[in-house]
Amino acid sequence: MSNGYRFALSVCFTGLLFFSTTIPASGQTVDAFTTGQLVTSAAPAGTVNGGASVLGTYRDAILSPLGTQSSTLAIAAGTYTYTRDAGDISFISVDWDGNNDAITFVETGLGGVDLTAGGANAFQFNITANRSSNFEIKMVVHTDASNSSLVNPVSTSGTGVQTICYSSFSVASGTGADFANVGAVQFDTGVGFVSAQDWDMGQIQYVNSGSCGLPVELTSFDAVVDGNDVLLKWQTASERSALGFGIEHRNVSTEAASAWRETAFVPAAGESSSLRDYAASVAALPSGQHAFRLRVVDVDGSFEYSESVEVGVEHPEKFVLGSAYPNPFNPSTSFTLSVKQSQNVEVGLFDLLGRRVVDVYSGQVEANATRVFRIDGSGLTTGLYLIRAIGQFDTRSSTVLLVK
Repeated sequence: MSNGYRFALSVCFTGLLFFSTTIPASGQTVDAFTTGQLVTSAAPAGTVNGGASVLGTYRDAILSPLGTQSSTLAIAAGTYTYTRDAGDISFISVDWDGNNDAITFVETGLGGVDLTAGGANAFQFNITANRSSNFEIKMVVHTDASNSSLVNPVSTSGTGVQTICYSSFSVASGTGADFANVGAVQFDTGVGFVSAQDWDMGQIQYVNSGSCGLPVELTSFDAVVDGNDVLLKWQTASERSALGFGIEHRNVSTEAASAWRETAFVPAAGESSSLRDYAASVAALPSGQHAFRLRVVDVDGSFEYSESVEVGVEHPEKFVLGSAYPNPFNPSTSFTLSVKQSQNVEVGLFDLLGRRVVDVYSGQVEANATRVFRIDGSGLTTGLYLIRAIGQFDTRSSTVLLVK
């Protein structure tokens, strides 16, 4: 527990600031600013206690003018209104801490609210700008007095739904907030007001936002087969507190659907708003179908999986004896031989009794090279013959017909 006003950023305003229920977002409502009001005489000047909020507890709307200006706050008829004199500089914030006392802030006052219920992963609210707007928002989530997370600032402009992903928060104290066990939430406007501002803010909710599924925004994830290796390539458009990418692989042809295993880990840029390219290779894969996915890891240890990609790996023949041409032949014919691995090879022509009648070649054949051999049958009689190539690891044969 700590005493004092719970706000941290100064804001310069030259107009009216309205928080109102404009366009509700889908999800669980944190606050719609519609409950009964209680303005306490004991609170600091400009402080409004907003009565019980949807969280089942009190909100504190706090204003602290720096000077003698007559700025005021009010919450009525679903609208949170800030009014200030020209040139005023003030601190403002809204606190949800379960305590009907704007002076004392209780980090565990909500008693452990689960903001991840229903798969929620973001705060969401609607902004209606009545003038050209460019402002910033700060949010702090507390589990207790020792552990909290902060997003500061979130820059916003114009009009529309604003989403603050839980993954955008960084550790402010201790090990950070546990969003499934929240003791208090704070919302502050930041220092980014650049001109006279009037704007309305709709109800704050916690929602399941598809844009917050990963600490990175993936634009592509592809797999390319290169022999019995697979090259994985992916690109990110943005990264928020990303630690890295675990490369996970499964042999679809031989393994169960749950048999994923990590083969490598590629560090991420961490924080980025520009396109970034990554690549990793998985080598010496057996023939068959193979699936790959990314385990995208946040700096706090949490992670999400990307969609998987699947490719087929087919090993080329290691020892290939090509067909002879022409066939039938007279008096000569040619054929090819290629090997995957360098080795000594003997090539000969045999009759049907297994006798070698022509020595074609004996020596080294280099890996991945194709050799062309020629057989001269001038000294042979018409008949069927067998070309045989004998290597260190394989043997191949084919038949040819000599017609005179």
